[in-house]
Amino acid sequence: MRRFHARSVAGFTLVELLVVIAIIGILVSLTLPAVMAAIEAARRRTCANRLKQLAVGTVSLAGGKHFPGWQEVVARRSDQPLEFPSTLPGASINKIAPWPVVLLPHIDQGPMADRWDDQSVPKYVPDPLTGLPMLNADLVMSIELFECPSRPSKYRSGSSIAYVASRGYYPLAGDPAPLNAAVSKGPATAGYDCWDNQQGHNGVFVDRVPIPNTSGMVNPDNSPKVTEIKDGRTNTLLYTENLVAGDWWQPGLDNAFVWLYATEAACPPEPGKPIPTISVSDEMRVNGLRKQVIALNPRTARPSSQHPGGVNAVFAGGNVSFIRDGIDYHVYQQLMTPNGKKSEMPCSSYLLREGDYQY
Repeated sequence: MRRFHARSVAGFTLVELLVVIAIIGILVSLTLPAVMAAIEAARRRTCANRLKQLAVGTVSLAGGKHFPGWQEVVARRSDQPLEFPSTLPGASINKIAPWPVVLLPHIDQGPMADRWDDQSVPKYVPDPLTGLPMLNADLVMSIELFECPSRPSKYRSGSSIAYVASRGYYPLAGDPAPLNAAVSKGPATAGYDCWDNQQGHNGVFVDRVPIPNTSGMVNPDNSPKVTEIKDGRTNTLLYTENLVAGDWWQPGLDNAFVWLYATEAACPPEPGKPIPTISVSDEMRVNGLRKQVIALNPRTARPSSQHPGGVNAVFAGGNVSFIRDGIDYHVYQQLMTPNGKKSEMPCSSYLLREGDYQY
């Protein structure tokens, strides 16, 4: 008679299983930061490459002429006023457009550029619910080149842009005279006015929208040419990032960064320059208060990003650099001014030194 013997089955005890789980958890905790760092490094490279493409397109557009303005007029017609007609659907002629629109033909977006330049395509149409003006959907689309993959999704929309152009000095009503006279834009006068602070010394991208007056349009000729960047193209900023940048089609601070008339004790105002009326605050600095800032204003229209330690930026020479957090404000101003010596910056004679803005 055969006897059957039960065989014992080997297995994990509860303690052994918990030990294995703990080891796996430790390994994951050790490798996850490295994986996340590698992902962020790849995103940062993509962001830098896109800035480089914008710079190449901009220099191609500038050629031997001038850089684009932070706002310009497209679909031009000299016998009509700006944004004509004023009734809806309206603004099909002399549309006011920011630099991304002007750049469209040079970044493989010719069809969209043609729509903006078409005098039969209105900029504004009536909202079907309220009847109020709204942007014509035919003039907007999502453009991958305009977004940085590191930027959190909460800041993105169908027409958002992560990159901002160097608009230069932004005058405030509280600035010392005569600088505060440039706050409002009106007919050109013999005194200091809006265009006097935008002669290309204070920033590469200036206001190129004409001023209407009784004798027609006063057209500015104030954008710097490539050959007029006296401080060196490799030292003059074109574009950088801003976490809370807005829409690419919207003129204003949505797609620009600026500097304010302020300085620090380390670089006091030059003799003859007025004393600043504001101090340099944290939100004015590179990546300053980036976790708290949720809206754009002149103080927060500065470089910011999700990258640890700084922001990507591209210069007029096409070179891309990583600008570290919290650089001195006079260094930031000098990087933005094509001709610092002639600029309005308080400490205008400052010369950039090695290590001023890079690690």
